[in-house]
Amino acid sequence: MWNLVLACGRCNGWHEKSDRPPDQRYVERLHRRNEYLIAS
Repeated sequence: MWNLVLACGRCNGWHEKSDRPPDQRYVERLHRRNEYLIAS
């Protein structure tokens, strides 16, 4: 489940690509989704 690269669309553009972490809201959203998938 956690084999995903975290990046928002704005940060992941070809001219913006970097090693910055995504905004916390994206991490929380991914975590909720994965917990849901694990529990189902």
